[in-house]
Amino acid sequence: MPSPVRRNVIVKNPSRDEAPRRVLGANVGLGDLSSDQLVSALKDAMDSPIVSMPVLEHTTWDIGGPDTDAEIAATFGNEIDPMNSGKQVEGVDTVQTTFVHPGILQTGIIVVAVGFHVFAEPLCFTARGNSLSPAPGTTIQSPISPDVFTQTDDLESNLNVPAGSELTPALLNWGWPMQYAAWHLINGYNFNWIVRQRYHLLNESARYIAYFSSMADEMGAGTSQVNVMEFARRANARYRSKGGSGAGIFLPVSHRRVGSFANGGDEGFDAESSVFRPTSDFDLANVTWGGLGLQDRLANKVFRRLTLPYYIPANTPIGITLEQSDDIQAALMQQQLSITAGLGGSVPPVLSADPNIAASIPTLNAAAHGLTQAPELSLDATQIISSQVSNVGRAQYKGGNLSISMIVKGFEVTDDFARNLQANPDLLAAVQAEFGLQMVGG
Repeated sequence: MPSPVRRNVIVKNPSRDEAPRRVLGANVGLGDLSSDQLVSALKDAMDSPIVSMPVLEHTTWDIGGPDTDAEIAATFGNEIDPMNSGKQVEGVDTVQTTFVHPGILQTGIIVVAVGFHVFAEPLCFTARGNSLSPAPGTTIQSPISPDVFTQTDDLESNLNVPAGSELTPALLNWGWPMQYAAWHLINGYNFNWIVRQRYHLLNESARYIAYFSSMADEMGAGTSQVNVMEFARRANARYRSKGGSGAGIFLPVSHRRVGSFANGGDEGFDAESSVFRPTSDFDLANVTWGGLGLQDRLANKVFRRLTLPYYIPANTPIGITLEQSDDIQAALMQQQLSITAGLGGSVPPVLSADPNIAASIPTLNAAAHGLTQAPELSLDATQIISSQVSNVGRAQYKGGNLSISMIVKGFEVTDDFARNLQANPDLLAAVQAEFGLQMVGG
């Protein structure tokens, strides 16, 4: 069984972590709210820039890497519901929320804007290496991790692989699986905001509301290099925690193959064994920063202002969810998030170019064809042609962070303020004529 993943829960106090909340009616006593006072207070509030308006409620999910298929089915299925999810969510490593009770407003609010922020790992690269499975349970000497090895290599003697373990060519895909997951998320789901089952505040494709941070913007893309070992350790910690006892770990390339001795050579190698030399050529990976963004293409803003402001009473469920609208996009999102690429089975999955191509070392059949297959010229003093084939499968590792936030902006209102507004039809009509304020349940 996978070892439990520690989840962090942060219940934030917006009065400390955000700009101080503005409470409409807080300084006016019961019965003292004239029409002029109320309209003036609302006008002053509504004229504020969206970015300076208080955050009334928000929930953020942080996913620290690929998840198991069971976690994805539970959390990223037909409905994705951060604001009503509570403080422990399958497949989510950290939950930050302002809600004391999931999805329930503690006070009456006037909602002006909403934010749907999707921040993916800002850098992308793919590194070559090998997968050692199962992951060692104690400290061992590192196996040789070559850029390529062949069918005739004795893994235990040539590559120092522990007995009972297997070495498979592997790729570490960092960052871009999470960026693709984010991309498919916003294209595969509708942003749906329904209050009290009949008030539809928003119902449209999430791609028209979502905001990506500037660090994932094609206008800010650039290239550099990073230390592969650092990211390998992060990926391996994730795969150990999520993959169970049989999960593998990723080893960056440490040796290059330079050829083989057909007869074992003068040093007594096994016949046709490969010859390797140490290398540090793979210590660094070329990375791309950024490269994925929405706002420049769709003019999406940090916060989406509602066409009309809404008053929502206290103790009302917030009603914001993501509803699956495109089966293909949703399936691709789940595949990118999955530690098995959605295939189930081994962790990591070992893939070939096609399901009908075995992800293994091909078996040669020279007798049937009457020739030397996959010929290679040996390093012997008298060079000999020998058959050499390598594994066509690649173990697929992935890593990176994904953050999903839902944010409601506007103003809290006192109970007196709301009661006075609701009890005076002429006052309500004046406010609605001035600002179009809609009363949910009022």
